[in-house]
Amino acid sequence: MQRAFYNDPRVLTISLHQHPATLFPFTGLPAETGGPDAERSAVNVALPTGTGDASWLRAFHAIVPPLLHQFRPQILVSQHGCDTHRLDPLANLELSIDAQRTAGSAWNDSGGLVFTSRWGEPLYPDTVSALMTKLISAHNRSVTPPAAPLPHARLHDLRHLHATTLLLAGVPVHVVAARLGHADPAVTLRVYSHVLREHAAGVGDIFAQAVKASVSKSASQTGKDDQQRPPATGRAFGKSRDGALQRR
Repeated sequence: MQRAFYNDPRVLTISLHQHPATLFPFTGLPAETGGPDAERSAVNVALPTGTGDASWLRAFHAIVPPLLHQFRPQILVSQHGCDTHRLDPLANLELSIDAQRTAGSAWNDSGGLVFTSRWGEPLYPDTVSALMTKLISAHNRSVTPPAAPLPHARLHDLRHLHATTLLLAGVPVHVVAARLGHADPAVTLRVYSHVLREHAAGVGDIFAQAVKASVSKSASQTGKDDQQRPPATGRAFGKSRDGALQRR
């Protein structure tokens, strides 16, 4: 796994394993931190022979969650081999299944995962999509007239509903793009151009109301200024030929 992404800065690999000095293929030293174009993208935690649950979990919690929060991956792949288990003859670590489950629960609410298994592992997308259909069917079975049943919908449709509702409410496109994970708001503009066209139908009325309010405010301010201006005294002044002011 490390070799496949060793020079790819887009992928962070974290490995907790038995020290390579005591185990084939003798790779995975702490000094191996990534290729020339991906320095610090590989993290190797080499553990001594005989490491058990407490020591392994201490290393895990100290290193893995903080790095994930800093790297903020879009996709999380958790690869749990059997090598660490105390009954596996290929290595010499002493973990139990309880420790492996404890590590799995650390993924909950970290990395932005929405749906996870009871061990905190990502669910296969089709599993969640099928759940959406089951939830709608279960709801419709309990619906009694005159209430209408829910139409068929995909889980992905909720994403479009969210974006459409925000855009129609006047939320700026760049804010909606950030919530959808679009790196460029231009993508959001292309995908939801039909929504923006519908929203633009009332722009003329909004502009007219804004102009009307501005004119009314200006006229009101002018009236106040006239009321506050001091009355004229009826006196006037002029200049004589030598430039001195004279009262008339």
